Amino acid sequence: PRTPVVAFAGLGRAGKDEAGKLWARLTGVRYTGSLSWVGLQHVAKALGLCEQEAWETRHARRLEWIKILHEYRTPDVTRLVRDSLQRGPVVVGVRGREELKTCLAKGVIKYAVWVERAGGVPADPTVEYTRADCTHVLHNPGDTLEAYALQVLALAKELGVPVVNPPATEVAPRAAPE
Repeated sequence: PRTPVVAFAGLGRAGKDEAGKLWARLTGVRYTGSLSWVGLQHVAKALGLCEQEAWETRHARRLEWIKILHEYRTPDVTRLVRDSLQRGPVVVGVRGREELKTCLAKGVIKYAVWVERAGGVPADPTVEYTRADCTHVLHNPGDTLEAYALQVLALAKELGVPVVNPPATEVAPRAAPE
């Protein structure tokens, strides 16, 4: 069966990319990078930079990136997400409220998962919606990758998505103390 399209959303540095990588590993689908990676060539050209410099300065230029990518998505607000889906079925980093709402309404993505990191993350003015606009919330405990993998595993189970490569702790639970 085909794995439903899941979009990992949230503020910068919450762990969206890591969630996408974990999701891919657990479910056996392909993760090919965030929407920033998908839009990199377009943004670099608009900024007059080589792709490497555009990528390396993306956090310092967030507002420029969002403006350029909003223009790229006009008049089809689903364009960048559909570009991403041509590469693989995991979407990471939807920023626009209209983009998220339209992708959900048109079935371009099935689930929008807000990633929330324990301890919080800095404000991100490029994310135009909140966790309330998403269908699910994923808690990134922020301590170990193994703990985060278990949260992503729980999400896959909740969504009824087959897990083909469970984390080692799921395969062989620890023995009870003697």
